[in-house]
Amino acid sequence: MVRLLDQVKSKILRGFSENDFRAVAQGAGQVLVLQVTGAFLSYFAIIMVARSLGVEQYGVFAFYVSLAALASAGAGFGLPSAAVRFIAEYREAGNLDKLRRFFDFGYHFTLFTGVGFAILIGLILILLKLVPDGATTLTHWLAMAVVPLLSVLYFNSQSARVYHLAFAYEGPTRIIRPLVLIFGITAFGCAGVKATSFELISLLILAILIGLMVQHRSLKLRLPARLPKQKNHSDRKNWISASSSFLMSRAFNIFIVELDIVLVGLYLGSEETAIYQAAARIALLTGFFFSSCVSFAAPRIAALHASGRHNDLESLLHKIGHLFFWPTAIASMIILLTGNWILNLFGPNYVEGYPVLCILSLSAIVNAAAGPVVPIMNMTGHQKTCARILGSSMILNIFLLVALIPAFGPVGAALSVAITILVSRVSLLMVVHRKLRLQPSIFSRWLMN
Repeated sequence: MVRLLDQVKSKILRGFSENDFRAVAQGAGQVLVLQVTGAFLSYFAIIMVARSLGVEQYGVFAFYVSLAALASAGAGFGLPSAAVRFIAEYREAGNLDKLRRFFDFGYHFTLFTGVGFAILIGLILILLKLVPDGATTLTHWLAMAVVPLLSVLYFNSQSARVYHLAFAYEGPTRIIRPLVLIFGITAFGCAGVKATSFELISLLILAILIGLMVQHRSLKLRLPARLPKQKNHSDRKNWISASSSFLMSRAFNIFIVELDIVLVGLYLGSEETAIYQAAARIALLTGFFFSSCVSFAAPRIAALHASGRHNDLESLLHKIGHLFFWPTAIASMIILLTGNWILNLFGPNYVEGYPVLCILSLSAIVNAAAGPVVPIMNMTGHQKTCARILGSSMILNIFLLVALIPAFGPVGAALSVAITILVSRVSLLMVVHRKLRLQPSIFSRWLMN
């Protein structure tokens, strides 16, 4: 066994220094542990939320959580996603003054725009009478308060990535949030209180605030000291302009995960939203290994490309292509086989979501089969091309959702997501092959031929 592990290690290390491997593997390992732990906690928390709220109130909660995630995607106009690049760049160059100015501006700009989006979207829903059944006015505006908090949480998490602060990056969402929900629901049950979507959204806000405190404490120890206020409008314009391409990647990921849930809520009502969201969240559990590998792959892709080590980059992508695909495929197959039993844990009504679970699990396999195409594009200077492809895919997704949900219900929403993922990933694969001469998918040779 030891000999086998040594052989695996030697293959992975081929083309890398021992120090490079240790630094990357340590960070990736921490992220993977947090994501695996968080996946089980989140699954347990979702079941508790669904059972404690009932189908209608869970539908309201699911609708507002997805809506807040969608609204927060645009806050900061891409600055949160670009924080990794700018903070890492200024830190490497020793330009601590500019690093601090970027962090302060990005934090406050993200918070300000998040508040603006929350107020705007909240008013639009009221004026168009799109507030879901079972939601009070107080619940509606409390849910809108989640938007700026989520926006700042994401900005901080991307900043924490630069300093390899694994818990500040993953912990607030993966660990703290489900734990707060679990303990909160347990406390309500012990007190004999019947929880509604209002109480659960309150718990969500509490969890985000605790996460922000953890991030603030971690980042405070590593960021340079705060500077006297300096106005440099040219820097701010450059930051926002350069961040726009990153915005599309962030928006696409959020739209794929959340827009279908929101539109199911608007078209079909709270009960269908609850069933669809439960199936969608279970399907997401197949992707935790994929996302941890992305954290491992992205910085190495950038470093190898920048140093012109094309052969080493191709070798890396060949290895991690299998790491992306096989664990996701196995997890998806397990979920397909046990889907009815898993959904029944939420309640008897949730078994109706099994067709949705099947479609979304299969789309996760398609996503993993493509390999890390988005990080490849963004880390090799092709972020604008990536943004155009993802932007076109988002438009396709919206069109399909609007066309298929009224016709086929929740299954139509799941089909829309699956088709969008397939089209976007094949398009990105073709561009990566044509422009970079790389084959990130284990099926690349077959597809390109």
